[in-house]
Amino acid sequence: PHPKGSKGESDVLVWSGTWSHTYYGHDLPAIRCEAIVNMSPSSLAKLLVDSSRVKEYNKMSIGRDDILVLHEDDKWVTKICVAKTKPPMLGKILVLKNLLHMEELPG
Repeated sequence: PHPKGSKGESDVLVWSGTWSHTYYGHDLPAIRCEAIVNMSPSSLAKLLVDSSRVKEYNKMSIGRDDILVLHEDDKWVTKICVAKTKPPMLGKILVLKNLLHMEELPG
């Protein structure tokens, strides 16, 4: 990682590759990204669990909806979400259903 305030601080590093197996999904690319996020851990956690803010950090996102909120307070969130994304290399919309859980740990 680049030190805070350096020229490369806002860089996003992207790696791509292929899978070595022949099972379902082997024809899709494997992609990994890494970047520095200049905000406090609590601010980052709030950003990631707020479905209305997904487009702030995911430019491929079409949006994310909370389908069922099981618990939500200042220290703990558990919900089922449906996200829609359109990666440029696929040319189609992916619908992803996920269980999102975040809780503040003691200490």
